[in-house]
Amino acid sequence: MNPSRLLSLQAFSVQLEVDVQRAHRYGRALSIALIAVDDVRELGVRQGPAAREAILAAIGQAIANGVRGADLACRTVGGEFAVLFAETRADQASRATRRVVIGLDDVAVAGVRGLSVASAVAELTSNEDPEALLARAREALEQARADRGRQVAIAARPRSTGV
Repeated sequence: MNPSRLLSLQAFSVQLEVDVQRAHRYGRALSIALIAVDDVRELGVRQGPAAREAILAAIGQAIANGVRGADLACRTVGGEFAVLFAETRADQASRATRRVVIGLDDVAVAGVRGLSVASAVAELTSNEDPEALLARAREALEQARADRGRQVAIAARPRSTGV
């Protein structure tokens, strides 16, 4: 992948499935980060939909440029982006995500600068599928949004069912 380009959501989803299977098979780490621009709707109202899309495109470009070439990024929905960190534990992905988020402070488009973003990281657990991994990341992202902090939230590991 060209590191300065975002994947489509479909291509990202396919690669996530492949990487989750590979991580399980070979016992490798895998983490996913979600980065969300706060107040996307208000941004569209204040700046207009074209400006909002230009801002989100610039943020997506900054995210794609801010991760390693082996990491994969996409825009999911609205103002949310995802980054797939293969062979990366949550603490490492959290540090990388933090660097990306700090870099977003420099994004300036359509007279807007210093947008508020929330971010979260989840590390794959044994036998977890992509949907469960994403659900845990989204739950942590919601907590990060509620906290309104600049820290990267790390998703809690699921509780063991103790079968």
